[in-house]
Amino acid sequence: MGLLCSKRRPPQKAAATGDGDLSDESNGSPRPTPAQKNGQDLRTQSALATEVPLTIVGAILLAGFLGYLADRRLHTAPWLMIGGGALGFVGSMVEIARRFRPK
Repeated sequence: MGLLCSKRRPPQKAAATGDGDLSDESNGSPRPTPAQKNGQDLRTQSALATEVPLTIVGAILLAGFLGYLADRRLHTAPWLMIGGGALGFVGSMVEIARRFRPK
């Protein structure tokens, strides 16, 4: 019964000292330097530069391939493949717009 009613204690904040100790309050580690922030920004930008084209191409190829399979089965070539590719393009644009929408 005692385990079900246990209370969580709020995290304690680190006390700021007057000797210039700038530590992160969440885990006590020092704040990142400007060079470290630039490295993190570069990694973030690199990830976005890789992710956006793969999102576009992947959605078009996947939807186009599914359209191709449907065309082979229904003997409607190339209309479902073209429609699938167009649907994939629209879907990728919606996904990119959703990711970059201001919060």
